[in-house]
Amino acid sequence: MAQGIRDFVAAYERTFPGEVVHVTEPVTVDYDVMALVLEYERRRRWPILLFEKVAGADMPIIANVVASRKALAWALGVPETRLAQEYARRIKDTIKPKVVPRAPFHERVLTGADLDLGRLPIPTYFPGDAGKYLTAGMLVARDPETGVETEGYHRFQVKGRDRMGVSLHSCTRSCRWARSPTRPPRSASSRWSAGSSASRWRSRRAPRSTSPSPRPPRS
Repeated sequence: MAQGIRDFVAAYERTFPGEVVHVTEPVTVDYDVMALVLEYERRRRWPILLFEKVAGADMPIIANVVASRKALAWALGVPETRLAQEYARRIKDTIKPKVVPRAPFHERVLTGADLDLGRLPIPTYFPGDAGKYLTAGMLVARDPETGVETEGYHRFQVKGRDRMGVSLHSCTRSCRWARSPTRPPRSASSRWSAGSSASRWRSRRAPRSTSPSPRPPRS
């Protein structure tokens, strides 16, 4: 199977008909996505949700890509009973990255005045949220002293048309460097890209949406 989100969803739908729900009715990025996710969760179902028509955006939103043990086990090529063992094995058995001259995400690059995060369908999940955010943004950071790069999934909140804030929970070394009186007058280099899956993480402090839950569409 090709290593792409579209190929994965198409193959998963062929294998498990009904486990990919195409939401063809228009939705907004304010609460609608999470409301439907929670409604399915209330019914003890975790299908992949493809929101095909998002108001104000020219691209769809996909959620719950690996929200179920079934989907994650299928992605790893094992039955659900072997999921934990296979996941633990894969973590230890790393794959060397393949360097290519041009990656698919370079097909559409926006810079300067064209860079506007408002063009991306980034949702607001709950009324108590401080704003719109990515639940699974990929952050690549370079150590300013050694030049070594690391990456990880973090939450990114939209702060402006070309500015985001990142939630760093394990940043002891970065904080020490930032507070050092001898550090060079520059900031650490970082890059980010949107994650391919929407996290099912739920804030314990943020209240649930008070909007009426939409009726799940027919598969």
